[in-house]
Amino acid sequence: MNNPKGVPTNWDEVDDVLGEMRKVVALRDKAVAKRDLEIAKIAESHAGDINTLENEIAGLRVKVTDFMQAHKAEFGEPGTRGRFRDLLHGRVGFRQAAPKLDVLRSMTFDDIVEYMLAHADRLGRFIRTTHEPNRQAILADMDVDTMVEVGLQIVQDDRPFIDPKAG
Repeated sequence: MNNPKGVPTNWDEVDDVLGEMRKVVALRDKAVAKRDLEIAKIAESHAGDINTLENEIAGLRVKVTDFMQAHKAEFGEPGTRGRFRDLLHGRVGFRQAAPKLDVLRSMTFDDIVEYMLAHADRLGRFIRTTHEPNRQAILADMDVDTMVEVGLQIVQDDRPFIDPKAG
């Protein structure tokens, strides 16, 4: 490599650099495996204590939640501000979740869409229809002239890759 940047000047030099890379990748993979094994051992050694503490936290959370549900009226009506209480060791309260739709009875959303389509004169505005190009079909079947006509072109990146052989 007679180049000041160290860039190979021929394919033999490229292969030499790939050989160096292969060694470094193997060393890195070995170090990562060693680290992961050590992390797994540490995690396993603490798993029992952490699980016990998580269960204790869950039990304490249930106690506080049960009390809050029994005294929900003290937090004010949903939709009002200040539905919390600051205590010495933290804050408790109720947050109103965003409204969501749920189906009644044994209906599914597909049943509901079908019903709404049957009554589109009244309910059509509540049905969302999305329009977007079918990219797979266009790539497979549309000729280039038609692509240009509608304002499309095919672009494809040609990025270099390096795959050193495993070690």
